[in-house]
Amino acid sequence: MSEKPKQSEATEDSEEKPESEDTPTPSEETETPPTTEELLALERKHVEELETRLAYQQAEHANAIKTLERRRAQFMEQSNRDLLLKLLPVLDDLELSFLMVPMVKANKSYIEGLKMVLVGFQTTLRAAGVTRIKCEGQSFDPLRHEVISREETTEYPPNTIIEELRKGYLLKGKLLRTSLVKIAVAPKTSEEETEQQPEETEPSP
Repeated sequence: MSEKPKQSEATEDSEEKPESEDTPTPSEETETPPTTEELLALERKHVEELETRLAYQQAEHANAIKTLERRRAQFMEQSNRDLLLKLLPVLDDLELSFLMVPMVKANKSYIEGLKMVLVGFQTTLRAAGVTRIKCEGQSFDPLRHEVISREETTEYPPNTIIEELRKGYLLKGKLLRTSLVKIAVAPKTSEEETEQQPEETEPSP
């Protein structure tokens, strides 16, 4: 029997495999660096963003300061108002004491001293913006006057203030304390008095 030819343990490829066309070359892997103009544009954009953020923060800071100043002014105004309102009864007593001086026996130095205290008190209140509300002879104003009593009379038009029972004051043009007043009203006619009288009823048997 004839022996079969032995198969070669190593065979060589007749054709070599071609290199892949998708494999990038070293020149293609390197990115192109940004130009000077592009770098400057990026820096300008960054600076603009910072400036916008800074302007926004400055505006917030300014608004916060304005809010604090407004609240502080309101607090001071209310505090001054409360203090002045508590001082008005003291002024009432001083004025009443000065009016009663002719009725009591007092030496001249006492009267002069009381007058100086009263004038100084009034001057201090005026400097703080306190002014008196005009009353007598004025028409009744419900925003500034408070009616305590009414008097029927023909000497004054109706709703005219004929007497001031307690002085009222304004603080920088705003109401601080109302004036207590007496106003004139038109006298009732005989017909009105008749209508207001209760009807007489006959007693039951």
